[in-house]
Amino acid sequence: MTFDFEPLDLDSIKKECERLKKPTYEVDTSLSEDELNEEIKKLKKILMKNGYLKEEFEEFEELEKFEQILELKELIEECETLKFMEKQTEKFKKLITPYKHDPSYPPLPKNPNGSLFGIGFIYDEDEDNRVLVAIALLSDMKNILAVYEHEGTITFYSKYPCEIKEIEVCGDNWSVFEYTSENGKWIECENERNIYM
Repeated sequence: MTFDFEPLDLDSIKKECERLKKPTYEVDTSLSEDELNEEIKKLKKILMKNGYLKEEFEEFEELEKFEQILELKELIEECETLKFMEKQTEKFKKLITPYKHDPSYPPLPKNPNGSLFGIGFIYDEDEDNRVLVAIALLSDMKNILAVYEHEGTITFYSKYPCEIKEIEVCGDNWSVFEYTSENGKWIECENERNIYM
């Protein structure tokens, strides 16, 4: 699997993220026992090139051969997702600009680390760069002023509610919390969030 699109081809990035939501792997049910063992060996070899250790496959040994293959293919998909994320975030890092706060909104709870596609971002202590991929997915939503990623959640600071409940970023689902400005303060939106991205 290769990802060879241009850094600002956001439609392709969104399509690739959408594809990652729907695993495409399957197992040929006509394979013999020897062919299944060979397929398992091949998949393990691919994973070991990506830094996995033999001991990490022990949990799959109790599974049926077909199930082992599916689990190994899922791990390979996760590796490809990680490679995709790393490649894209390196491109996005070059596009980061200083955050310019709109004075008609209250100050954000923390100073943003920067801005990408006009959306400010605030890292938590682990500085998860997937927040940059999340911004790329959200880039056409002009009401979002800034986002803050923290331990599998993402908080939007918005001009008006986006009503997004969850966003999938590089294979992980992040719950969305949202704040809008009211009387000079950020107020958490209480509306029914029902949109999944």
